[in-house]
Amino acid sequence: MKDLFACMGKKIKFEYSPPSLLIIKQLIMKFVLTGLCLLLTACTYSQSIEAVSVDSLKARYNNETIHFFKGYLSKGENGERIRFTDLKDQFAFSKEGANEFALFQKDRKTALLTLGGAFTCLVAAAIINKSNKDLSNGLIIGGLALDIISIPFSVRGSKRLQHAIWLRNRDAVFH
Repeated sequence: MKDLFACMGKKIKFEYSPPSLLIIKQLIMKFVLTGLCLLLTACTYSQSIEAVSVDSLKARYNNETIHFFKGYLSKGENGERIRFTDLKDQFAFSKEGANEFALFQKDRKTALLTLGGAFTCLVAAAIINKSNKDLSNGLIIGGLALDIISIPFSVRGSKRLQHAIWLRNRDAVFH
């Protein structure tokens, strides 16, 4: 395609030729190399950020979480024992965990009261056994019924305690 253009009174021939294949390959290589450099930079940057946050999360997890261990509660890397009476203080920063712990305490109190009632009935039945068989049998049945009633409260309370500690540990790590 030949066009004539006038430029300052001179006639200039302008011919359009498509870019050579070499120029196109060079442009593609520049874009590919630039993309690879950006990708490598982004990957190394994200790994360094991830490594720092994972290390800090591990440190928090090791130092701040509570665990059940052989029938007692321990906190931190050194296994500091926590008395059950002091456990409520551990939920100061975890509102959800504190609410679940309060529900656990209600279930535990109900289970202990029904178990206490069952024990009282069985002891009374043992004392009265020789003098009044009907009353003794009634107290045994009542004690066993109270014992059976306490089971769901005890199981639900145990699950709530575990969930409360899980919520508290989650909040300790991500707090």
